[in-house]
Amino acid sequence: MKTNHIYQGDALSVLKTLPEKSINMCMTSPPYWALRDYGRETDTIWDGDPNCEHEFEVVVKKNPMDRGGKGQNDIGGINGKMGKYNAVDTKCEVGFCKKCGAWKGQLGLEPDFNLYIKHLCDIFDEVKRVLRDDGTLWVNISDTFVSQGTTRHKGYEDTKWKAKGKISYDGPSGLKVTLQEYQRAWLGALLDGEGCFQIHKQIRKNSVSSYQADISVGMIDKGMVEYAHQITGLGSLTLQKRGVWDWGVRGQQAGLLARIVYPYLKIKRKQAKLLVKLCKNSKKRKGNTIGRHIKPENLDFREELFILNKKLNQREDVDVSNIEEPQQILSSVKPKSLACIPFRFAIEMVNRGWILRNTIIWHKPSCMPSSARDRFTVDFEYLFFFSKKKKYYFEQQLEPLAESTLKDKRLDKGLVRHKSGKSNMPNSQYAISGMSANSKGRNKRTVWHISPKPFKESHFAVYPPELCETPIKAGCPKYVCKKCGKPKILKIKLGGKSSAELMKGKDKSHFKSEQGQKENIRAPREAFEREIISKEYKSQCNCNASFESGIVLDPFFGAGTTGLVALKQGKRFVGIELNPEYIEIAKRRLAPYLNQSKLDEVGNGK
Repeated sequence: MKTNHIYQGDALSVLKTLPEKSINMCMTSPPYWALRDYGRETDTIWDGDPNCEHEFEVVVKKNPMDRGGKGQNDIGGINGKMGKYNAVDTKCEVGFCKKCGAWKGQLGLEPDFNLYIKHLCDIFDEVKRVLRDDGTLWVNISDTFVSQGTTRHKGYEDTKWKAKGKISYDGPSGLKVTLQEYQRAWLGALLDGEGCFQIHKQIRKNSVSSYQADISVGMIDKGMVEYAHQITGLGSLTLQKRGVWDWGVRGQQAGLLARIVYPYLKIKRKQAKLLVKLCKNSKKRKGNTIGRHIKPENLDFREELFILNKKLNQREDVDVSNIEEPQQILSSVKPKSLACIPFRFAIEMVNRGWILRNTIIWHKPSCMPSSARDRFTVDFEYLFFFSKKKKYYFEQQLEPLAESTLKDKRLDKGLVRHKSGKSNMPNSQYAISGMSANSKGRNKRTVWHISPKPFKESHFAVYPPELCETPIKAGCPKYVCKKCGKPKILKIKLGGKSSAELMKGKDKSHFKSEQGQKENIRAPREAFEREIISKEYKSQCNCNASFESGIVLDPFFGAGTTGLVALKQGKRFVGIELNPEYIEIAKRRLAPYLNQSKLDEVGNGK
């Protein structure tokens, strides 16, 4: 395995080629869900049958950073006008394979956050394999607000990974359909074989056409259509001539039904797409009739949908790739709600055997302003600290005490009676005075105040070096045995006597009395202000081999911030990045430090 090297490829594939238990720690920040498009070069095929000759549908793919307005990241905004974003939609193969269910696309652009978390945790399963037993994992991840824009990830849901149980789908005017996944599949098979997807056109007296979506199934067997009507609650069931039972669903209800069964359709997939698009582009009117009081350009578009649907039902070959894929929104998470991605991710990681040691809050004092007026501006992200085993390498990090703490008048005053004096616990009626401040600092807390740093290169998600400085100091050893891989442990020798030594031999028979607590509740101040005599890294093995620096892994290397900090601390890195442009950016950033480390090796005779 090469160190101080960037491997090009998708994280999961490259990780499988690395030797197990070869990495000391991992620090990374994966692509956030539903946030940005990193380019078609990063599309990857996930899951499914590796021997399958995949068949993906060609769809129109838009830049997910474009919210349709004139903001900084919109095509109509400053970056779009400067040519930074391409305003022309591109056709590409994304979505699920029609044969084996494999999904093709970028990590973070999955149609559902459950699939995103599955892919993410699959990658960290491989990280766990290559991580040493005393290794740690640090993951920076943020949340996403669910909205209509969140479903810009075109595609449909994978039936192979979808959790069992009932799923609810929202329709217009509070309409909700709740189905088991097998019921949804059964409906798709029924409509694919016996159903008819139509768009009806009606010309009114004022010569303005109205359009209505219609799905119908006619069968002599009443039981099947009656069951379909019963489980969905949509449409109506009527007896036609010659004993044919007809289940008809019209208007916006037809659009909702088409969206629900879309992933399971094979033959009438294109017709269902047209119906969903018609209902999305239309307003619900009395009697579910669509078409009144609309703009001429919208009327022309609906006429186009009507003609395409008519040709498809006449078995003509029609290209509908320019029509966007139906959006799949689960009502379990309502629009405008946080998707709770970090929490779902952390729970799934714990379920897979990781030990969650800390949830760290990265507070951004100079965060990006928000235009939202009905909520507060989000100024933090999460940093999860996982370990592989109960015992792991960790070098304690201290932070300086606040000046207000050092000036606290309660220090060294002995015990005073608490103002309330109402507690039944014998020790709790006394204030925590008599304690002494440790001049070396206190154990680092879990809220880190770090401002984002500007980055001039074309990468939108670069975290500041300060964010990974502490994790790499704490989790990656400075010296590792070349033979057995065990790290040296920092041993600090202090002068004077410890608190236990100073308290030894004191009479504790009256410890719960007021006088006893005044005498024995705290050790003298000097026990907390012992001078550091020496600091030394001591070996844990008897290999008599030489030592080398530990290795930091970043499977989403990006612009190389993790590698940069590792080199500055005299440690090695292994990076994995799929985008070749980002690799070139990282190489330019790391070149001065890599050259310096080579010179240091020559100077040390290595």
